[in-house]
Amino acid sequence: MPVTETARRDWSESEKRRLIHYWDSLGSIFLIALLLDRPEGSVQTEASRLNLPRRAEDKGRHRKKWTPEEHEELRAAARECRTTDGRILIMDVADRVGRSVDAVASRLSEDFENRRSLRESIYVPEAVLERMAAAKPAPAPGADPRRLSKVRNCMTCEKLFFSEGAHNRICPRCKEGDESDWDFVNA
Repeated sequence: MPVTETARRDWSESEKRRLIHYWDSLGSIFLIALLLDRPEGSVQTEASRLNLPRRAEDKGRHRKKWTPEEHEELRAAARECRTTDGRILIMDVADRVGRSVDAVASRLSEDFENRRSLRESIYVPEAVLERMAAAKPAPAPGADPRRLSKVRNCMTCEKLFFSEGAHNRICPRCKEGDESDWDFVNA
């Protein structure tokens, strides 16, 4: 996957749609950034602007501190899980050390000159990324489909946004645009 210049650039509507689509299915900022060819910080910022929900994280795989032994195990896994051209198979490394891809990428970045050189040394088969991106999270058994959060078109501006359920049909930007229309308490 090519790594282009990471200078700031505006998000196109197409990229925003892809980000919304990938948000739940990929579960990794790092992988989304690779697919969209954007820095992780840019992905996180745009996700916040789009009012996407916090990702569900397996706390045991992501948010715990690395011990020196675990860091050494990570380095060993990164040396062993490589393609024939020497690129790191980050998903295999994450599975081997029992951490999320984001946690592995964050910790591996310490061993590289910069984030760009890390991204250039990572390999994730595009077919795997696309398959993951196409997957839809399964709803809970018996869940009311109207209560499920999902991407919807705003009834005012028609742009996509992450809706908390069928009751939420106006995007946050449109709601903020003219609060007098949405202030039912004072009506």
